[in-house]
Amino acid sequence: MDTHSLYPYVVPKEYLFNQNPPVKSLGHDTYEVLVTEAKSLIKNVTAQDLQAPGLTVGQAQRLALENLENVFKAGGIKAQLLPRGPMGKPFIIAGGHWAAAAVLLLPRFPDFAARTLGVAEVFLSIPHQGIVMVFPKGDETYGREVRVFVKQNEGRDRKPITFGLFTYRGTDLVPVAGD
Repeated sequence: MDTHSLYPYVVPKEYLFNQNPPVKSLGHDTYEVLVTEAKSLIKNVTAQDLQAPGLTVGQAQRLALENLENVFKAGGIKAQLLPRGPMGKPFIIAGGHWAAAAVLLLPRFPDFAARTLGVAEVFLSIPHQGIVMVFPKGDETYGREVRVFVKQNEGRDRKPITFGLFTYRGTDLVPVAGD
């Protein structure tokens, strides 16, 4: 296994097969799995795959995040600030790469998102593999508006992940209750 092609990947529970992949639950029936990319093909990484390079799951997750961070820094995943989202507030869309949804797992992403939006806390949505959407964190009414906005604008993808919202506690991703 080429460790430079190792990435985190965010999937719904329906994508978890009996392949024994190392996974981490994110909430809202979504999971972080490890994958490798070779010649435009994505393959789940199993515990057995980690044995050859002598990696623990934790080491593999750190390498996968480093690889994703490099893609993000190099512009392979682009983040765009849009001026008018739910209730007229700005929001961010990050996309342009098959693993774009996983950028919300990057340790520096919470600070980047909050700083870009000029807020202390954010809501995040991962409607499908191709994007992550980031909004200023608000009250329950605003959260409902965000969900409606995401469903209206991104709800037709053939590979949905979740319309549940997330936020951060420090750099840890946590699901928002009420979904």
